[in-house]
Amino acid sequence: MAFAERFEMIVQSINNTELRNSITKLFDIIGVGNGDKRGSISLVGNMTGDVTGDVTGDLTGNVTGNVTGNVTGGVTGAAVSSTTLSTATGTPVNAVAAEAVLTSSGAMVPAVHAVSVLTNDTTDIDDGKVITIDSTVYRFKTTPAQAYDVLRGTSAANSIANLAAAINASGTGDGTDYFAGTLAHPTAYASASDATTCTVQIRIPGSESNAAVTESDDAGWTWTGADFANGTVAGVTSAAATITIGTREYMVVDELSETNAVAIADQILYGGDEATLLDNLEIAVNGGATEGTEYSTGTTAHGEVEATDNTNTTQKIAALDKGVSGNSIVIECTWANTDWDDEVTNVMGTETAGVDGTPGVIGEIRWDANYIYVCKAANTIADANWLQAAISTY
Repeated sequence: MAFAERFEMIVQSINNTELRNSITKLFDIIGVGNGDKRGSISLVGNMTGDVTGDVTGDLTGNVTGNVTGNVTGGVTGAAVSSTTLSTATGTPVNAVAAEAVLTSSGAMVPAVHAVSVLTNDTTDIDDGKVITIDSTVYRFKTTPAQAYDVLRGTSAANSIANLAAAINASGTGDGTDYFAGTLAHPTAYASASDATTCTVQIRIPGSESNAAVTESDDAGWTWTGADFANGTVAGVTSAAATITIGTREYMVVDELSETNAVAIADQILYGGDEATLLDNLEIAVNGGATEGTEYSTGTTAHGEVEATDNTNTTQKIAALDKGVSGNSIVIECTWANTDWDDEVTNVMGTETAGVDGTPGVIGEIRWDANYIYVCKAANTIADANWLQAAISTY
């Protein structure tokens, strides 16, 4: 029987189309196929570079032919004779991504921006009087002369509007509203203003700014408290509203800072309940389409993980890179009634441990007691290109 016929019988006896095709391609690579080439060939290792010209030699048999072009890659462990196909033993594995699950068992408390309100008694503020907001002092002057001087207007309503403009640096800083050189307040902003009130809100949510002072030395212009802790809304701690994934820390807030001021990246809107919060977390981690609504503008998709399965009480994340490297990604959560599946080591991999794949080259074949394996494409520790077919008697 000709070698080509024997080869074809061996290949056709394999009861798996993908496996059979992969074996055929493998032997096409090493020059064994429907031609009548006799002897046995065993190639182990990698060939990289240009091979041009006639190749004649003896590799456990005779190989004579012409090889022209680029040969790059590796052929490992296969041997063919006129009657026998042999492959390397072993049980290759595909790479697995590390996973972690966040579970909510009750209400959490989002971080809250502190708020205080300045109110006038409709009487215009006196010339030279000052308003202090967290160490920044605004002086009212009929003729502004220096930075942070606010124009004392023709009425209390006009003067308080000029103060709001100075706080946000939104008016005209040439003496029309306030003096040149006045910068936007670094920690607070005027979120609202009318004829008798100016509402001031801390830019960053949390209790950290509750001690910021709010003072006035004009008896007709008064704050709701001596500091933001005694204002209309005290800040709620941000330390209990953060979640850490890898190098990113997200903060859950009752209101995005950009609603009234400048956007702060990696804020997630609470939304009123935990199911909505987990939905918004999923969108933020994946960089979904609701930037500026469910999460803050400037928040980019996470570079190490993706958010996958989501329910009203759970959110699963998976490492973008498969393999054991995902098992070292840090995960922490300070939310009330909410925990990762591993709050002991604070790393991913407890829900599903990351596994490195077995490296292989296209067409590579291995087998063990139960399966025969074929590598359908080049495989690294982060790939999943191994196929398997069960071995059965015939």
